Amino acid sequence: MSLFVSNLHPDCTESTLYKKFRSAGKILNIHIARNKESKRSLGFGYINFADKNDAEYVLNSMNYEPVGGQPIRIMWVRPDIKTFNPSANIFVRNLHSSIDEPALRDIFSSYGTILSLKVDCCKNGMSKGLGYVQFENEDSADAAIEGVNNHLIKGLKVGVCKFESIHKRHDSFTNIYLKPLQPEIDDIHLIELCSKYGNILSARVMKNDDGKSKGFGFVSFEKTEEAKTAVEQLNGTQLYGKVLYVGRAMKKSERQAFMWNKFKEKLKNSEIVNF
Repeated sequence: MSLFVSNLHPDCTESTLYKKFRSAGKILNIHIARNKESKRSLGFGYINFADKNDAEYVLNSMNYEPVGGQPIRIMWVRPDIKTFNPSANIFVRNLHSSIDEPALRDIFSSYGTILSLKVDCCKNGMSKGLGYVQFENEDSADAAIEGVNNHLIKGLKVGVCKFESIHKRHDSFTNIYLKPLQPEIDDIHLIELCSKYGNILSARVMKNDDGKSKGFGFVSFEKTEEAKTAVEQLNGTQLYGKVLYVGRAMKKSERQAFMWNKFKEKLKNSEIVNF
């Protein structure tokens, strides 16, 4: 029977895994996936046991144990499952720092078959309070959300919802970015400008240390539809003689990637002149 092993340390080899698991039973073969050119580990691999009971023992008793300083993740290789069902993937936030992956599995295992899970951690190993659980089917994910969302776990109220891809999250924003703003525009001006489009949770003009405006600001709406309407209605309009740019608020890394893609698209569509 085959097991899929992930979150492997870059220095982990087939020999490392053999030494780790040989006590569980007869191992037929071990393979770590590597980059074709550099031959560096891709961080995952496969272990084939001769006996299913031995593989099951490893899965149940050795999952998340550290190998080379990193907790490995083990799951069955399921030929019947070609891809994970995105509707069965849930996102968990506000986890207590003491909740690791075995503890997260204990919390959610009663709701259905878990294919994989992860607690997001910083480089120093400290939990970020975020987790991901991939169930076998959507019914299990729905039951987990209903059973755990907004419940207290170790004194913290956790939030549980369906995980959304980055593309889908980009389409469901509630925060907008506005620029350029004249020096006399303050938070109240932003509220007056945007309140006609929906319920505003917060509005802020960003300022320097000396209290002067940086020339841009953010407005947070209660609903996605309100934020989208504000972007559609305000982008390209004039405010105190300045043409406004209004769009979805993005992190700096997202904004840089967005501008780079726009630049590449512009180059692609431009005429090339040879001299």
